[in-house]
Amino acid sequence: MRHASVVRLVACVGLLALVSLPGCNAATGQADAGEDIAFAPDGSTDRAPEDASAGADADAGPAQPDAAQVEVGADAAAPDDAAPPDDTAAPDDTAAADDTAAPDDTTAPDDTAAADDTAGPDAADTAEDTAPDVGPVGCVPADCADGDPCTDDLCEAGECLHPPGAAVACNDGNACTTDDTCDGGTCIGAPLGDCDDGNGCTTDSCDASSGCVHENTTAPCDDGNACTQGDACKDGACKPATATTCPAAGACQEAGVCDPGSGACSEGAAKADGASCEDGDACTTGDACQNGFCEGAAKVCDDGQDCTTDGCDAVKGCVFEAVAGGTACNDGNACTVGDECQDGACVGSAENCDDGEVCTADSCVKADGCVHVALGAAVTCTDDDACTAGDACNDGSCQPGKATPCSDGNVCTDDTCQAADGCHFVNNTATCDDGNACTAGEACLGGACTSPSTSCDDGNACTADACDKVLGCQHTPSDGSCDDGNACTVSDACQGGACQGTAKVCDDKNPCTSDTCTGGSCSFTNNTAVCDDGNACTVSDACKGGACTG
Repeated sequence: MRHASVVRLVACVGLLALVSLPGCNAATGQADAGEDIAFAPDGSTDRAPEDASAGADADAGPAQPDAAQVEVGADAAAPDDAAPPDDTAAPDDTAAADDTAAPDDTTAPDDTAAADDTAGPDAADTAEDTAPDVGPVGCVPADCADGDPCTDDLCEAGECLHPPGAAVACNDGNACTTDDTCDGGTCIGAPLGDCDDGNGCTTDSCDASSGCVHENTTAPCDDGNACTQGDACKDGACKPATATTCPAAGACQEAGVCDPGSGACSEGAAKADGASCEDGDACTTGDACQNGFCEGAAKVCDDGQDCTTDGCDAVKGCVFEAVAGGTACNDGNACTVGDECQDGACVGSAENCDDGEVCTADSCVKADGCVHVALGAAVTCTDDDACTAGDACNDGSCQPGKATPCSDGNVCTDDTCQAADGCHFVNNTATCDDGNACTAGEACLGGACTSPSTSCDDGNACTADACDKVLGCQHTPSDGSCDDGNACTVSDACQGGACQGTAKVCDDKNPCTSDTCTGGSCSFTNNTAVCDDGNACTVSDACKGGACTG
């Protein structure tokens, strides 16, 4: 209804006497008395009191539509025989719905009710030229979508309305609710209920973001097996700490079996005759079952020691009690002396078979005692004289060798030999000759022939230093690698007696950095130089932050 009223109002104001529309007085430019549009004294328009649904536009004032937005043409009813638009009731039926026909029940088709057919081309052109610009009218439903499934998105009276919608399924964002349904415009879910997973080894709760949570516990529990004890929760399951054991009733019976339901142990079956067993008597051996009884043969307790008294204890088994300490005995070893009992064992001290002669091989035989075998000339020895060398054994004794030569070939030492510690080389201060024609006045000092002459070393790795008898020190340029002392050069090499290197290349291929070498390390410092960023769509290219920017 409202849209049709606005259209008629615009038509009345814009066209005046050119077009006569239902509800519009062409002579006055005002709506007919039977229509639901009225002019207020201040020139604004308002609905008639009986039209309660027009409240949203009551104070809107006279509309000024743009001719391009409100068309009086294809969608406007013909003045004489056309009904109002689909959503506009006839003048005398203010409550008619969008689908209610005009009083004569005849509605003009959209393509036959155009104003062009009734008013003529000149009238249409005049309407477009003279219709006031009232701006956009109302809204469209697409503008009113709020994304909430619990509201209906409506466009009424030029504004969006979001009344509560139908009770449809929705999602309230809470994982602890279920069957979420729209109620009064709000999504409401029923409590999820008990999160109990039926596991006594978890603590059950609900988290709004993830739903039911089952956290493992370490609480005591019951695994339902009467043959286990100390049951406790672990990794979400009830696990036993220990299991019931059912010991055999006798040495010749098998172990019993535990009943998981009652926890009672059954009686084990009898072992077959000859089966191994333990009779509990440590003084028997080879225990075996016989007619349901465990029997064994007497154990022999003899350790073969003179220093113990042998016996047997039913619990401990063989017992060997030591005789009094110091009791004389014989350990049967000729290589020991002073044998006596100590803590139940016969112990003797080792016989010393060393005869003090390096040219005999000393040993001891358990049955015979000490043995001394003479060594031949092939065995070297020492006669305790440091001034002999090559000493050797002969018929069981050490014979001296040749005199030790004590000459170190150094004219600046005096050479001597002493029997206790051998050769001695004592420095002297005698004159000498170092064999160098470039030196003079040589003399022994600190065991070496020295001269006060200056060395020919010029400290240059690129020269070969030498002394000529006539010319003196000579420094001849040489080839080879060297070190020019500059860490920012590479491939240093001797050239013409000087060490020269090639400058180290420090180039990161970036025009926006200044490349230098310091201490052998390359450094790249950002600059602000003019550059070209390669983009023809930029100007005033300049370096900034190490990059060319235009």
